[in-house]
Order: sequence, then structure tokens, then C-alpha cells
Amino acid sequence: MVFELYSEKQPQAADSFAALCEGSEGNSYTGSEFHMGQTGFGISGGRMGEENVSAFGIRLQDEDLTMRHNKRGQLTLPNNGENSSGSEFTITFGAAAYLDGYQTVFGELVEGHKVLDTLEAGVDRHGAVNEDFKITASGSK
Repeated sequence: MVFELYSEKQPQAADSFAALCEGSEGNSYTGSEFHMGQTGFGISGGRMGEENVSAFGIRLQDEDLTMRHNKRGQLTLPNNGENSSGSEFTITFGAAAYLDGYQTVFGELVEGHKVLDTLEAGVDRHGAVNEDFKITASGSK
């Protein structure tokens, strides 16, 4: 899967995501799992330990929350409150207006739509990922 990152509008989120894509062992998305997904919503991955911190070892400040979750394949940062995003990310399966104003949209899928279809087929409406989906390699172009 290839994503275009919104580096100009969401520099912290994009920089952290890119750094974790390029990262070293123990600080990389490579080998991490997609741990939660829900039909009609999206699939989440990038959990790295219990702390859910960014590539910089801290939680990220919220950036431009005016960007809308308006299509399939958007990258967004789940959080558990204001200024609390970290390494975890979600790829949307469609528009998710209920996330607008709460989660940072920081990129979108540009290649690999069939992979996203496969990921969506492997989740259920209860939040379970019913397949063993792992990121086997990550990097940047």
C-alpha cells in the first residue's frame, strides 16, 4: 500500500508516520499487526507497546482538525482525548463524518486498493480482525 501524506497541512502526524515507516527494529511499523477493524469504518494498526507514542517518544498535539473524513483509504490518527495521538493509525473504509473534529486526517491511499479490500473483508462489525494481517515491510518512496 502506498499513501500520500499531507505533510504541509499535518506536519507532525506525517513526519511521525514517515519516521515509523522508515524506522529501525523496535521503532518501526514493520512486523506490527492490524489489531482492530470494523465493517464500514476502517482498520487500525501501528500499535507499538502500551504507551502509543509517536516516533518522537511523545503524544502528538492535535493539528488541523478541520480536514474531513470523507472517503475510503484515508489515514487518520485515533486518540483517547485531546492531544493524545501516537503511533496507531486507522485506514478508513469509507466516509466517517463522526470522526470529523476529533481525529487528524493526515494522508490517503494512492496505491493498493485491492489490499484495502482484503483488509476490509477480514474484519467484522464487532471490531475484530479475523485474519492475521501484519505489515511485512515499510518504508518511503
